Amino acid sequence: MAEENEMRINLEGALMFHRLRTEDVFKVRLDVTPLVKASIYNEVADYLRNLLTTIDTVWSERAVERKITRKDIFVREDKKSKVRVTRNVIEFLVIPSAIANSIKYLRTLVYDALNKYAVKIPLREDVSGGARRGEYLYLVPKSLVPELMSEIRKINEIIDELNYIKGKISQKVKEGEEGKYSLQDYFSSPYWNELQRLIIAMEFLSNVSSNPAINIRITEEMKGDLLKVILEGGDVVEYLNSKVGSQTLCNALRNEYDKAVEKVNRIPKRIAHVEVSPLIVDLTPQKINEWVSMDPELGNEIRERARVLVKAMVDQLAREAEELVSEVREKAEVLIKMGGKARVVEELEDLNRKFEALGIGRFEEIDSIVNSLRNSEELTAEELQNMADLMSARISEFVGMEADYATAERDIEPEV
Repeated sequence: MAEENEMRINLEGALMFHRLRTEDVFKVRLDVTPLVKASIYNEVADYLRNLLTTIDTVWSERAVERKITRKDIFVREDKKSKVRVTRNVIEFLVIPSAIANSIKYLRTLVYDALNKYAVKIPLREDVSGGARRGEYLYLVPKSLVPELMSEIRKINEIIDELNYIKGKISQKVKEGEEGKYSLQDYFSSPYWNELQRLIIAMEFLSNVSSNPAINIRITEEMKGDLLKVILEGGDVVEYLNSKVGSQTLCNALRNEYDKAVEKVNRIPKRIAHVEVSPLIVDLTPQKINEWVSMDPELGNEIRERARVLVKAMVDQLAREAEELVSEVREKAEVLIKMGGKARVVEELEDLNRKFEALGIGRFEEIDSIVNSLRNSEELTAEELQNMADLMSARISEFVGMEADYATAERDIEPEV
């Protein structure tokens, strides 16, 4: 470790702004209140559940029956009178559950990569002192940026496989038959064709039934016929032209049908790449000196911001270190005897690498624990716990030194 008067945090690197679309982009939300009132909800809901269950069964051996839950929501119609109307809504994913689960796994990979290379800086804290969910800046030290970007590229390669390739990530469906796993396969399958027709039918009939000007002029028999035409892949426009005498009504029905089709067309047909945008940051003392020299007022404001940033980074690093210390203490015997140490060793190494990349230097106490766990034949739980205590003491000392540095005028005063 560096001496106290040489202690520095090198705020040179990149703030990472990431965009990761979740499986929810494949979620459809339908207001089925008119269908419930028209007493055809149970029929279409059973059809939908059975179809989604079939899709899951084809795409995964471990599929279970897909749940279709109707939930009530309240819609405020008039802010002045505060009238609330109950609506019946269902939500479901249009893609196989196996692919949705893969997207969740990708999300884990992205946050694992960010946590491995970046220092999380809480933007707002809750009452327990931790950041609120998702409210972090991710600062990656300059030397670690290429490694993070390399991992993101690998994750995007996995996304390409989920989108277009079957084989490496395909699953066996039946004996001697390989399951189609990619989204490209799914969205060109008869299962998707059937499901999108069902979504269009439900949306169309709901729109028609909730529009008084249309609903009063169309019979329940015609609604049933339209449901059948859509589900069987028939020509809805041709049916309307031949069965609806009024051109005005025909145009209104075609407009509602087009809106239902558009709802399905807006569903993405592929998983988007993870987008990580690095914003280069240089808040080293030397750079702040330049700001102060050019504009003392602005430079001093930047200096104060840098102090706040350093303090937030120190607190976060110390929190991560203490969590690992607690785990080592509590699971010392298990880590030695049962070998469940790979993750702990990896996280300790990642933490030490961040200390090093920030210009602070490696903690010998962390290296000592890592080396001992790797060669744990003669290590006792008590010895490991003692090492954890030394690491904890060193982390506490580090927090104090960095707090001193963060408020030290001499490090960032302009040269005379």
